[in-house]
Amino acid sequence: MSYSGQCLTSEALGGRSANRGACAQACRLPYDLIVDGRRADLGARKYLLSPQDLSTVDLVPQLAGLVHALKIEGRLKTPEYVAATTRAYRKALDTAVPPAREESLALEQVFSRGFTHGFLDGTDHQTLVKGLSPKKRGIFLGEVASVAGARVRVALRAPLKPGDGVVFDYGRPEDDEPGGRVLRVWPGGEFEVRGCPAPKPGWRVWKTDDPAIRRELRATFERTARRVPVDATVETDGVLRIALTDGRHRVTGDAGPVQEARTRPLTAEYLREHLGRLGDTPFELRNLDARIGNVMVPVSRINEARRKLAGELIALRRSTPGWTLRPFVGRSASPARTEGEPRLVALCRSMEQLRAALAEKVAHVECDFEDIRRYREAAVVARAAGVEILLAPPRIHKPGEAGILNFIAGCGADGILARSTAHLSPLARVGDFSLNAANERTAEWLLAKGLARIVPSYDLDWAQLQSFLARVDPGRCEVVVHQHMPMFHDEHCLFAAFLSEGRNATECGRPCDRHRVAIEDRVGARHPVKADVGCRNTVYGGVAQSASPYMRGMLELGVRWFRVELLLQDGAETARLIRGYRDVLDGRTDGHALWRDLRASSFMGVTRGPLGG
Repeated sequence: MSYSGQCLTSEALGGRSANRGACAQACRLPYDLIVDGRRADLGARKYLLSPQDLSTVDLVPQLAGLVHALKIEGRLKTPEYVAATTRAYRKALDTAVPPAREESLALEQVFSRGFTHGFLDGTDHQTLVKGLSPKKRGIFLGEVASVAGARVRVALRAPLKPGDGVVFDYGRPEDDEPGGRVLRVWPGGEFEVRGCPAPKPGWRVWKTDDPAIRRELRATFERTARRVPVDATVETDGVLRIALTDGRHRVTGDAGPVQEARTRPLTAEYLREHLGRLGDTPFELRNLDARIGNVMVPVSRINEARRKLAGELIALRRSTPGWTLRPFVGRSASPARTEGEPRLVALCRSMEQLRAALAEKVAHVECDFEDIRRYREAAVVARAAGVEILLAPPRIHKPGEAGILNFIAGCGADGILARSTAHLSPLARVGDFSLNAANERTAEWLLAKGLARIVPSYDLDWAQLQSFLARVDPGRCEVVVHQHMPMFHDEHCLFAAFLSEGRNATECGRPCDRHRVAIEDRVGARHPVKADVGCRNTVYGGVAQSASPYMRGMLELGVRWFRVELLLQDGAETARLIRGYRDVLDGRTDGHALWRDLRASSFMGVTRGPLGG
């Protein structure tokens, strides 16, 4: 749902970094849509951020002419899923034809929340998210037409047989839905489910399991376990000497003394038969080079030598796996430190906030407006006040969008807040959090591109941030000390999907210009949704995060730039926040006291965010 590397939802809500493989899949949870402060009636649609599954096997003939590789993702999927998907895409690549119906059904059966081409067919906000369920469903069979006793009649859209698993969907996927194994099937789409309460007409029916498909897929990988090819060399010098090699490792041994053959001499075919008996090992015999002459040797000694050598080769492969793990070598010397007085930076999202920040004598401001047409006005106002101003482009920069960047560059600001590697130019002054600087290698690379400073990744807790600041120039780090975490960053537009019938920005009527929208989670927290100039949505955490208790430690570590990010605050709230954080920087108050004040004065409270772990 969210752009890769730009989803901080798991981090914000549960301290689990999706960028580090610990995604809690918050996109699969139910949410209410809050429009202008009121709960929108969306019927059964609760899963507003849960997309259908991407499946493009029918587009492979077209994609094959455009790309060099196809990637199949299977996080936490079964071996059967891997078997079905790799087989289908391999066949599509080899034959350049769409999959047959039985292959498509197998793909749906192993895992499907419904299939979509995603954005490859163009933007269509009405199809990506159905919003009815986050669950793996399998194959849609149809709707219940009638029920007579234990018999259920459905106009079946796919095959059904005894032993298959089904579930009845009545629009509440969060419940324990009725279903079970099919006991009997009659002509005309009638069937009976073992021990299942009678469903009602209109309920949707899904085939959740097909044992026949599962067995057929499992057989493909259980019977085709790949073995390591080995080559054997056999020669004699009074002793039958044998060597086995896998191309990297080599073991040698012997089968003892040989005797001159009188009746049945040892042959290469005989040796291949017995040396090739490697069934209980990971090997298979490929090539045999036999230079043996007219000799004979008991077969028991050949078999014993084969077992011994195979065991030695297995042990050798395990002890020398083909790679070397070297310890990480960090920085041997302390980095340079940029000195100077601590500075407060205000990131504003409205002209009202900007004017309030300027009134509070903030010397450095950054603007991230939904309507970038107001950037010229913002630059004029800030420059007139003698204040450095940076303007933020959208986080995602796609082909054909250079005009957005060119417009921002021409607005008369002091530079831009770089949020993508596409923004790294002489105009870029600060590298934002979205560049994911979580270690010194990344930081050094970004600073070498000409940036004056960088914002450390939001994935760092306090211990990790301290370690990071010890390995970079802390005076060139701009640390965010107050914000509403930008959680989801989506190409999918909630405004268009649920407040219009439009497929894209040309058809939606721009409800984002007229309505204030949030999503409400299961515990009642409301998370604001903002659209940028590219119509991408950012869902912000409903609870503010403050790092004020850590600011004294940051100062001691050498941090000199502290950012306060604003979201929905009016002018008065903006002024209060700026004064509070400035008092901490100037030593007039303690960061812990500010945190307590923020917690007491906000309806939703405040958290320590990622730094608090």
